[in-house]
Amino acid sequence: MPQTNPSCSVPTLESTFRVKIEELWPLEIPRRAVLAVSGGADSTAMALLARNAVPDFFDRLAIAHFHHHMREEEAEEDARFVENFARQLDLPFVRGDWRPEELRSFHRVDRNLQAAARKARYAFLFDVARSQSSAVLFTAHHAR
Repeated sequence: MPQTNPSCSVPTLESTFRVKIEELWPLEIPRRAVLAVSGGADSTAMALLARNAVPDFFDRLAIAHFHHHMREEEAEEDARFVENFARQLDLPFVRGDWRPEELRSFHRVDRNLQAAARKARYAFLFDVARSQSSAVLFTAHHAR
C-alpha cells in the first residue's frame, strides 16, 4: 500500500512509483534499467524517482541522452546538464549523437526529419539497453 502524505490522505508520488514498479516488474527479469533523459522536466523527474524512490530495487541504472543536433547551442546545454545530473546521481552516463545530415542515409519513406530523428533516438536507446544488459528502458513524455 502506498504511503500517504501526513497532511492529506493522497499517496505520495514516490510511494506510488515504488508500488507500481514492484507490481509490474517480472521476477525473472534482472533489475537493470536505462533511463532516457532529455534534460526536460518529465525525464528528469522520472530519473529522480527511479534513483531515489526505489534505491534498493535496481541492481543497475544508467542514464542515456541523445543529442539530435537540431537546436545546436540549446541542445548542447541539455547534454551537459544531463551528464552533470547523471554524475550527481552517481549513475553511468551514455551519450548518443545524430546529425540531421544523416537523414540522407534513411530510406526515402523515412525522410521526415522528426520521424528520422525519433527512429535514430530509439535505435540508440535500444543499443544502450543491450550494452547495459537491461531489458527495460524508461522514457517520460507529457501529453500535449
